Amino acid sequence: MACFSATQLHTLLWTSSLNRTSHHFKPNYTYRTPKFLFRQKPLIASFSTSDIEARTETKDSSTATPRELCHGHVPEHVIRRVEEVGYVIPTEVQLLALPFLYSGRDCVLHAQTGSGKTLAYLLQMLSVIDSQRSAVQALIVVPTRELGMQVTKVARTLAAKPSELKSGPKSCTVMALLDGGMLNRHKSWLKAEPPTIVVATMGSLCQMLEKHILKLDSCQVLVVDE
Repeated sequence: MACFSATQLHTLLWTSSLNRTSHHFKPNYTYRTPKFLFRQKPLIASFSTSDIEARTETKDSSTATPRELCHGHVPEHVIRRVEEVGYVIPTEVQLLALPFLYSGRDCVLHAQTGSGKTLAYLLQMLSVIDSQRSAVQALIVVPTRELGMQVTKVARTLAAKPSELKSGPKSCTVMALLDGGMLNRHKSWLKAEPPTIVVATMGSLCQMLEKHILKLDSCQVLVVDE
């Protein structure tokens, strides 16, 4: 999983637009990806599973709670929602990665499935986006429809208001662009009120960008979950 800043996102879109000028557009992801490494602000943090195990041997993860880890970064209603759905003990990945993500640094995480990467980058997203603003502010690119459905479910769970909160800021909306056959419905949604977070496969994302249906001018966070 890779989490990139808005400046790197603009580089991705600029590179993609150049390639689309060809009559036979065929994305060359292997060629484009390394360009991120040559930005003036390169990726600063990179963690692997072995790094996490080595650096947490002497750290008692039970001493930190989600509230302590998120306090001062994530809105209170999001923290309440995290507690409400049962996230009580942060994983090693979250303990190690979230301080870097909250500081605004770019981060690459390498860890096993189920280690908590998805929750880590979603919490970082929810710390910077403005749910009152009607614009796409975060983009998650996934390799498969199945993974996209899982990520969308977790994102919508966290973005919902806590049951005890009757008023306050509106919850974030999450759109899943995982099936080309649903693009007409998504087009109407994007015109009426753009979602806050978009989860998309590369094929659906490119199709929406080529048709100028999806606008990412206000996007602050890009995550490549692979």
